Amino acid sequence: NTVIILDNRLSEIKKIDFNLLTPLRIVLKVTSAHDNSIWIFNDNTQQLELFDFITNKTRHTTLPVKGKILDLKSNYNYCWLLTDTFIYTYNYFGSLVSKLPNNGFKELAETNGNLVLKSNNSLFFLPKEGNEITELNLPKLLIKRFFVTNETLYIYDGEMLHQYQLINE
Repeated sequence: NTVIILDNRLSEIKKIDFNLLTPLRIVLKVTSAHDNSIWIFNDNTQQLELFDFITNKTRHTTLPVKGKILDLKSNYNYCWLLTDTFIYTYNYFGSLVSKLPNNGFKELAETNGNLVLKSNNSLFFLPKEGNEITELNLPKLLIKRFFVTNETLYIYDGEMLHQYQLINE
């Protein structure tokens, strides 16, 4: 129940022990946000909070979310919360922007507002401008881990790291 903020050289900037703060938060998921803040999912209230780690105060709180929390990712403008029933998109004020049904996705990654979603051993693409999810045309690989940065998709199969360029048409 502790979050450690690191700089780009992995030196500790701040340590936040949520067991020592009031109200008590049980933090299930954490991701970075903008302006000295992080997004945390509080299991006690079933809410997503934009938490300022300098002042140790919550800036914004969403309405409670139903369902099992599977993943949480963000960029400076938006935060995506994946539950077993929905894919939620929130803006940096904590307002709900969109809510799409989750059709079996277990993980997500973000690149420039676009999402890559994992279901079983397949990856899918959700463009930032639209609600149509399409399967990525990839060779059949075991996907142990995947990561997206600068529109490059990295897939680790347990032995090798594979690299693919994402093209949004």
